[in-house]
Amino acid sequence: MDIPTITSSQNRQLIRVRRLVARPKECRREGLLVADGVHLVQEALKARLRCAGLFVTAGQRTAEIEQIVHEAEQHRLALYPVLPHLFRALSPVESPQGVLGLFERPRWERSALWKDLAEDDRGHLVILDGVQDPTNVGSILRSAQAAGIRGLITTPHTVDPFHHRALRAAMGAAFHLPIVVEEPVLPLLSTLRNVGYQTLALSAQGDRSIADLPRGRFAFLFGAEGSGLASGVEAQCALRVKIPMARDIDSLGVAAAAAVAFFTVYLRDPA
Repeated sequence: MDIPTITSSQNRQLIRVRRLVARPKECRREGLLVADGVHLVQEALKARLRCAGLFVTAGQRTAEIEQIVHEAEQHRLALYPVLPHLFRALSPVESPQGVLGLFERPRWERSALWKDLAEDDRGHLVILDGVQDPTNVGSILRSAQAAGIRGLITTPHTVDPFHHRALRAAMGAAFHLPIVVEEPVLPLLSTLRNVGYQTLALSAQGDRSIADLPRGRFAFLFGAEGSGLASGVEAQCALRVKIPMARDIDSLGVAAAAAVAFFTVYLRDPA
């Protein structure tokens, strides 16, 4: 199929993508996400997210991008070839791979997540309350999926898990792991207790090691970079645990701490 190439930076489709990249809150309001790069676009298509536009560099392309173009043509997706210099200005990464997609966000209702977990006695969850760096959120998502975590919930004070930087760090996990957003944290903790979860806060002042956890279903809580969970939230958690570390080191970054916690539980009791 011979599709006209976009040759002007003032093309309305390019203006739209640049706006959504520059203003993540608008991207969130419109229910869209920006997937940049071969792997993310492949994962979004594999997850059957509705495509609102697929942008590829015009001219010579890699075999992987040609396969994406072929799939887009087969499924009659909105496909936009773009001159290479315009694509470089479009992409939010320093070294674009030559393909970028606008997709509708996955939507998971809280009730659907509870239903999926109702008969799963090892269905651990992650709660992010105040994590502000999209890369940290994406890294936590990637570790969570790898360690068999069943879902992730964010509070209103947490950065968008579908921010384009979070998506790159998550490497596709955000398209497959159930994510529920903007849940008020204290009512959420009460609900989790009522449905059989042990709420777990990682803290340097924890009263037990992460290696000595009891059996059960956990909801791991992580707070803001630097300050951690608010004291009122931490006080409502059933367990306060710490990660043993070498002398003179008192903390890990939130993404590293999350990975240690997830895999401590996973290696003890693989999903």
